[in-house]
Amino acid sequence: MNTKIAIYGLSFLLMLAAACSSPEKVSNAATPVSAAATGTPVSSPTPVAPANNDAGQTDGITSVYSDIAASKCKTIDSNEEEAWIVQRCSGTAGYDLEVFEGDLRQSINVITPEKKKIELDFPRIVSSGFSSLGEKAEWRMKTIDGKPQPFALIVRYNVDKNSEESAKPISYLVVSKITPNVSCITNVVEPAPEANKRARELADSSSDKPCKSGN
Repeated sequence: MNTKIAIYGLSFLLMLAAACSSPEKVSNAATPVSAAATGTPVSSPTPVAPANNDAGQTDGITSVYSDIAASKCKTIDSNEEEAWIVQRCSGTAGYDLEVFEGDLRQSINVITPEKKKIELDFPRIVSSGFSSLGEKAEWRMKTIDGKPQPFALIVRYNVDKNSEESAKPISYLVVSKITPNVSCITNVVEPAPEANKRARELADSSSDKPCKSGN
């Protein structure tokens, strides 16, 4: 009996010595923390969106967008019998826009910080067909005397050229310059690949362009 105990004791001591002499493997790889283990969700970093709606930024010029959809603007005048309505839409840097609709045609007026109204007259300059505006106006901005100021405006203008048919409307981009002395339509961009880019290029050089006459 004493011999068996001695043998077992010797075996245990040999196993213990072997365990202590074997180095423990340490992993250098970072171990991911699971949400289930910690009770706290683990999320990836969220991309930061561009500030000031400046997706069209170039050479110190940025774009700011404002709403001109009917649901985002305030009705300031209307006549149900004559079927026309005028809405005021907030703009930027003290400027606002008026959206006028009558006889199934829409147009825009620019309201300056001094409250002066400038009619752009889309039906006369672009097309007299039945029309509707896009839901956003794009203001091209640059810093003047330390403050961002709009110098051009881009608005989508959808026109039904043939009121007798239910054809898809033609979607133009109307470019207008905005200066202290005059605001008017300078270019009309027809549907084409990269039409948005072309409209911005025309807007950025609009200050010295003449006002467009009627269609």
